[in-house]
Amino acid sequence: SYPTPTPTPTPTPTPPTPATYTFVAQFVGNGATASTSSSNCATTGTSCTVHTASISRAGYEILGWSTDANATTGEYPADADIRISGNLRLYAITRKTIPATFTLRDEDAATQSGGSTSCTLYNTASSCGITAPALTAKSGYTVIGWNTSQTSIANTHAPGATISISSNITFYSVTHLTAPLTANFVISDPDAATQSGGLTN
Repeated sequence: SYPTPTPTPTPTPTPPTPATYTFVAQFVGNGATASTSSSNCATTGTSCTVHTASISRAGYEILGWSTDANATTGEYPADADIRISGNLRLYAITRKTIPATFTLRDEDAATQSGGSTSCTLYNTASSCGITAPALTAKSGYTVIGWNTSQTSIANTHAPGATISISSNITFYSVTHLTAPLTANFVISDPDAATQSGGLTN
């Protein structure tokens, strides 16, 4: 008889090495300063964790990171771990409130609809808009408008106008008398002198 042949073992297949993906988050200051320009992570799955940069900007409120450079709210927090599933370009979102004060220079001449207002600067914006309050003239006066000078008699901004500002600012009302002022000159001793006129305005 012949010997029974020894069966050849079937080789165990080597499992494929899973693909590794690297995702990068880039950080753009967008008017502020980012603590780092990028962060990356690697995964064999569909997402991984990166740590976002911190944001600094003097005088501004930090709102976070967004994929939109013109956003007014943050999508991702600063200096925190986030999950990403692809490359991201993130923009720092910051804001600053700019106050404006409107002051009546002569309360006998007019009333105003509001004394203070504000607007908000976001990101790289250099100015924002406010609306000048209404001025209502009192009897005998005419409204001219608003001016940043306390002594000006000219109108720089009309009531109700939109004004672009970039820093804290104060405006003063400008009005003038509708009727001319009258002065009466009287000689106290007619025997001592004569006069050329007695009334002017």
